[in-house]
Amino acid sequence: MDLEKEAKRHVEHKQKLFYQTLSNKLEPVRECILEFLPESRSRDRALERVDDVAAIARYAAELHGIDSSITTIFSNK
Repeated sequence: MDLEKEAKRHVEHKQKLFYQTLSNKLEPVRECILEFLPESRSRDRALERVDDVAAIARYAAELHGIDSSITTIFSNK
């Protein structure tokens, strides 16, 4: 495999790990909101903001890449 393809594969792997870890860490937040807040517009907005966090983080990862030290932290937990 040439170096460019290997680098691309490595970056894609780090991004996938980041997305999966981010999703796994945000899911308990969503569950907490659903469990403790009564059905209301405020609860809906809180859930929307969790979705916003995921979208912004994904965008930042695609725009700036993933720091390898962060990926290491995620994989150790």
